[in-house]
Formats: sequence, C-alpha cells, structure tokens
Amino acid sequence: MLRSTKNTKGNKTQDEGVIPFYTKEAFPSQEKKSKDEDDDSVKVIEESLVSLKLKIDESKDETKMNTYSRKVKSISNFTTDSTERAMELLLVLREEILPQLNISNDFEKTETFHRYMSVVCVGAAARQWKKIKMKARRDILKPYTKCEEDADYLVEKERIEDIIMGNKFHDWLEERKDASSNELGYMEATSGEELCKWLKERYHYRVVDYLNKDIFGEDMHKVLDQQVEYITNKIIKPFGVTVKESFQRIETLLSYLKLFPPATKKDEFPTLEAHKEHKNFQIVERKQRQIYLNVLPEEAYQLKFTTDCEKDYTMMTNEEFLNAAMRFEKSDK
Repeated sequence: MLRSTKNTKGNKTQDEGVIPFYTKEAFPSQEKKSKDEDDDSVKVIEESLVSLKLKIDESKDETKMNTYSRKVKSISNFTTDSTERAMELLLVLREEILPQLNISNDFEKTETFHRYMSVVCVGAAARQWKKIKMKARRDILKPYTKCEEDADYLVEKERIEDIIMGNKFHDWLEERKDASSNELGYMEATSGEELCKWLKERYHYRVVDYLNKDIFGEDMHKVLDQQVEYITNKIIKPFGVTVKESFQRIETLLSYLKLFPPATKKDEFPTLEAHKEHKNFQIVERKQRQIYLNVLPEEAYQLKFTTDCEKDYTMMTNEEFLNAAMRFEKSDK
C-alpha cells in the first residue's frame, strides 16, 4: 500500500533516526557537489587503519603459511555521536572476518572477537573496551561474592581483583567445570560443563550489553524500535540523491539492525535468550519492499508503480523494482 501522507520530497536533514539516512560519509559524492574546491573549510580526514593478523586455519599453529593480514578501520571512541562508525566496525568483524575463519567452537569465536576488538579500539575506545570487560566480569562474579561465607564456591577476597582485571578470569571459568554439587545447586546447573558454558555465554553478552550502553546511551532499550520506525515510515529520498544510492543506503541501514540491542525495559539488559534470538534479526521481505517504496516521493514515483507498471510491485524481483524506480527517475528530471 502507498503512504497515507502526502509528503512528496525529502531533505538531507532527516535526522530522526538513531542512525540517520543522510550523512556526509554515506553520500560523499553529494558533499563534493555542494563544496567549492577552493573552500579551505573542507578538510580531508584520513581514516586510521589497523592490521589484524588472521589465521587461515584456527586449528593450526600461527605460522607465516597459516596467517594473513586484513586492514580495518580503527575506532577512537564509543559515543552516541559515533553510532554508525561502531556499527560499521562490528559488521566487518562479525559478518565478514569471523565467518571466514575456520572456528567451530562458539566460545573461541567470541574470544577471537574480543581479541580483535582490543586491536581496533584505540585511544578513548581502548580504555572504554577495557572498562566494559571489567564491568562484565564483575557482574559474572557477583553470585560468587554474595553467597554464604562458608560456601565452598565463595571467591576469596584476594582473588577478586585478579579475576575482574582479567588476569585469572579464564582460569576461574575453567575451574567451574569441576563445580561441587553445592555450587551446581546454587547456580541451578546440572553439570560443571554446562555451568562453564553458560557463564562464558553470559560474559560475552554482558560485554555486548555494556558496549551497547556506550554506543547507544541510556535509550538503548528502545533504539531498535525507534530505528525500525524511522526506516519504515520517515525517510523520503532527498532531491539530487539517486534512486540507486537511496536503495543502497536503506540496505546498509537494514544491515545494522541485527547489531542493535534487543528491545527491553528501561534500565534492564536483555536476557541471554533475547540476545540469541536477536542474532538473526531481519525485517521480512514483504515489509522490506514496502520500505523501499516509502523512500520514494509519492507523486513522482509511488503512484507510477500502480499506473505505469504491468506487474504489481509486490511481485517484482529486486532488480525489476529498482529498474522501474530508475525509469521513473529519468522521467522526473
């Protein structure tokens, strides 16, 4: 169905989204057109790159034959003003780099992700990343510091700092595999292996929680719903931006959604189950097609899909839909 509103043209300040549609970085060609070549206020900002050493086969030793380097952009700060920069980085690590590695164990994948994050985070971001992991370890350790003083699984005070700082954290996690029946009952686990695995998962997602809090701020509980609403109903192609560029930008914005925190109540972190379910989050194809249609100005484009096309737009392939929109674009010039 077409829009119920009569908006006929967009602008370049559609900034209601958590990540807006129009940015200088997303449309560099537009910025070049709008700036005079002799304008001294226009500065070229060079991206800082770092090199990640990747194993071809994670099961084998780190030799020259089994490693290669991949350059990626570093990040210097996690703030609500650099949300998209963080999404770009996470997308590269999670969707491009990690799937290429021969890692079958989920825990090894998260360990590798954490290790790569330590490399790509520089300056303030490096300090934030260190604090994020410390806060997550403190949360994981809390049940073991708040239990009965005579419990055989109580963490001694002299060990707490080393575990929270990370020096002994993984050793402590591995010790949980030999948990006593008292500890298993206290943590509601059936075996030490299950307990260790659960704690490792919970640690990783608590790291993600604190990272999201730095990236999205206090509204992290509702940013997913806000961004979906923005993408679905509040973007109209600005004048001068092509249909193809607009569709590519929407595709990018949609790809970020699985990296947003799952919706939850204010001041609450998502559950472990919510995180796992959200890993494959995507808007169904039918709704995606409506999103691409809504991006187009109504009178110049949307109405023509009902009057100038033999095939219903909902039945078109992505290529057919794009070609039709580009055909309307030519006639609109």
